[in-house]
Amino acid sequence: QLEAGIDLVGINDFSFYDQMLDMTVLLGAIPERFGNGPVDLDTYFRMARGESKTGGVAAVDMTKWFDTKYRYLVPGVVPEQTFGIGSDKPFVELAEAQALGLEGKIILIGPVTWLRLAALEGGDDPLTLLPALLPVYTEIISRLVAAGAGWIELHEPVLVRDQDTAAGAALVTAYEVLSAAASAARLLVHVPYGDPGVHLDTLLGLPVAGLGFDFTRSADLTERLFEKPWPTGVCLAAGIVDGRNVWIADLDRALAELQRLSAHVGLDHLIVTTSCSLQHVPYDASRETHLEPELRSWLAFAEQKLNELSIL
Repeated sequence: QLEAGIDLVGINDFSFYDQMLDMTVLLGAIPERFGNGPVDLDTYFRMARGESKTGGVAAVDMTKWFDTKYRYLVPGVVPEQTFGIGSDKPFVELAEAQALGLEGKIILIGPVTWLRLAALEGGDDPLTLLPALLPVYTEIISRLVAAGAGWIELHEPVLVRDQDTAAGAALVTAYEVLSAAASAARLLVHVPYGDPGVHLDTLLGLPVAGLGFDFTRSADLTERLFEKPWPTGVCLAAGIVDGRNVWIADLDRALAELQRLSAHVGLDHLIVTTSCSLQHVPYDASRETHLEPELRSWLAFAEQKLNELSIL
């Protein structure tokens, strides 16, 4: 990322298996069948894949991640669920980035998405656990700020799926609390994998330093943004390079879109980014040496998409 010219390098986006599982471990929401001790790598993979030997345990349930072919591990929670920091992962990775002299953004799954995608025993709405969950998110963010985090990016893709008042109300409650915990650090709420729909007005009213949207999945999101005043001082992270497909971007079209957006939000408040994580594409198209040259010229995998960002 640094070699491609990326200014804000992603931190804590690496995973041994699944980012939702990483967040579940970080929040200390470990099913009882995996024990009450620290989650070492062995326990982590037992949660991910189960254990088939005699006396083994079943893996955490897995299901589809929005409109991708990816599968995530579903957090399982109970009505009396307690939470507490159960991992040092984001703090360790922040320290590693700082040791390399990198300016980065810590990436976390947001609280509304994590709860909405959880399965609550008894079938009730997992958002009822938000009051119990927020203190742990607050502690995580406070520790990151104390360690020198400048940007903290929370992903809330569930907003493209759940067009309901409960999710909107939870969003307001959560980010009023988390923005206070962020102190001098800047919180950015990013909504990948689609259009935020009815939640757009709520997002524009959040007390955060940045908002990120997926501009590759909606035909009229830009026009709807133009109909509303952009919040003063807030950065727009424009997801203009598609993180979902393997094809080169139309850079002329993307640049024209960015120029229109910069006129609305201010050039100094525009961040150019991908629509979503690059985990959905292969690593490097230049390694595809056995393809026809014309086909290769159409391909953009993760490294090429970083270069497209840099060019834009």
